[in-house]
Amino acid sequence: MKPEIYAKAAARLGAALLLAAALTLTAARPACASVYITAEGDTAAQVARLTRCDPSLLAAVNGVGQEEPLPAGRLLTLCEEPALRHTVEAGDTLWALSRAYGCDPAQLAAVNGLEPPYLIFPGQSLLLPLAEEQSCLAGETSDTVPVAAALYAPAEQALIWPVEGPVSSPFGEREEGYHWGVDIAVPLETPVRAAAAGTVLEAGWKNEGYGYAVLIDHGAGRVTLYGHCDEVLCDAGQWVEQGETVALSGSTGRSTGPHVHFELRQGEDWLDPLDYLP
Repeated sequence: MKPEIYAKAAARLGAALLLAAALTLTAARPACASVYITAEGDTAAQVARLTRCDPSLLAAVNGVGQEEPLPAGRLLTLCEEPALRHTVEAGDTLWALSRAYGCDPAQLAAVNGLEPPYLIFPGQSLLLPLAEEQSCLAGETSDTVPVAAALYAPAEQALIWPVEGPVSSPFGEREEGYHWGVDIAVPLETPVRAAAAGTVLEAGWKNEGYGYAVLIDHGAGRVTLYGHCDEVLCDAGQWVEQGETVALSGSTGRSTGPHVHFELRQGEDWLDPLDYLP
């Protein structure tokens, strides 16, 4: 037989033996249902966090140290655990779920293949990565993972008034152009509250006449805006609860006096906030 034929046969045999070994290990341990091929520099501890395995068990089964850098192409037998998942409901956001389940939002996005702007949809099933400080014990179920008492920012959550005061300019047509929100007259530096819980999208100076403003994402496409603030008291990416102070009222931007310009958006549509406020 020619040398190159021997080489091809040996390569095929090697691949077959490798697959057979993996299948044998899988069959030998019912809890070990699949394998993982490492990238350069992976460690057993990193792979365990990504694949929801007990790091000490993963290292022992594969004969490696937990923090030992592994070469690219190393085949690791995975000792899998019951997957912890969350079925997305209306109003859920990536940041709210990471807070509720105590996991890192970047890891939550990565294990589910999510990319900016990290949109999720009702009915979608998300794999939940454990927080780094949590142990990943065999047999653990979602019942043992810390869960918030309620989901954050459901879209149907009732809004509250961001400030208390008279409406000085309603939503809709006016002489100087369409008014996309309502103006609420209040004294300078009145605390401005989040109308509902959510994640801060923007916090700072905003062009288009808003002055200092805050935008909050409440999930399911719902966003509120608080404009003409004197001072912003939150940061982009921050989670805020309903009623939490996010700014102080002012008269910045295109404004004729102290007030809060309050907008309610649903997707690409602007809604009259008065239709949704108590």
